[in-house]
Amino acid sequence: MQHHRTNLYLSVKEVAARYSVSVNSVWRWTSQRDDFPKPIKLGLGCTRWRLSDLEAFESSCGETQ
Repeated sequence: MQHHRTNLYLSVKEVAARYSVSVNSVWRWTSQRDDFPKPIKLGLGCTRWRLSDLEAFESSCGETQ
């Protein structure tokens, strides 16, 4: 079965693991960094980040360094 990358969502724990940081760091980036992707609320207690948004963020970081 093929997944469309644009439809993949990551939990805060998965985002933290992706960047090797704590869950608290992800929340801090979300609130303090304008360039970090904003999460999407899918329901009560269900907040996710789009993988495609994170990949775009990573690409933009790579270009500026």
